Amino acid sequence: MNLGNGSASLHVADLDVEDYFNVVNALLDGALIPEAEASVSFDLTWDRGNERVKIRNRDTGFAGEYIRNEATLVWSAENELGFSFQADPHASGFATVGHERNGVFFS
Repeated sequence: MNLGNGSASLHVADLDVEDYFNVVNALLDGALIPEAEASVSFDLTWDRGNERVKIRNRDTGFAGEYIRNEATLVWSAENELGFSFQADPHASGFATVGHERNGVFFS
């Protein structure tokens, strides 16, 4: 994360998950179809930040500094049965990075 230029990134590789194949089966914890071991990977980047926003509320003890920008997500998944998928990169058009403080950290 670099608040100076409004950029940040998050990289996750081979995160273990379970593939339930559909929402109903997931809600039933695999009762209809046994789940398959799977993994997901994703890269999320925030960049092109140019508008800075500061928020301060003394009554609640909250303050934040944010940079409005754009985020792009690329992700992929594969399961133990050989299925794999990679999404095309998607830009959000709107995102925010920043930091905030509250409680004992507010001065």
